[in-house]
Amino acid sequence: MRRMSTLLLLLTACGGETTPTETMSDACAWEEERGTCPSCSDGEVTCTLDGVEVTSGTCGSCQVLWKLASELCAAGSDVTTEEIEGADCTDPTWSTSD
Repeated sequence: MRRMSTLLLLLTACGGETTPTETMSDACAWEEERGTCPSCSDGEVTCTLDGVEVTSGTCGSCQVLWKLASELCAAGSDVTTEEIEGADCTDPTWSTSD
């Protein structure tokens, strides 16, 4: 009988209910999966997506997109992987004026 009481007490204390697991946003999953980039550097690049702008030294676009995904994840953005990979990226030293 004592064991049954302990079990009921534990179930009551834990609520006996499970909460649905939250799905990870693409930005957070992208950030988590692609955190390893080559150590080369092609210079600085600025990428903008969903109101978030990141400038970073990068090899190809690996580091800058990883940092963009990290910022988007922290901001709670629900952008897709395709949107991250297609972010508007430019060399911040480029000038459009002559």
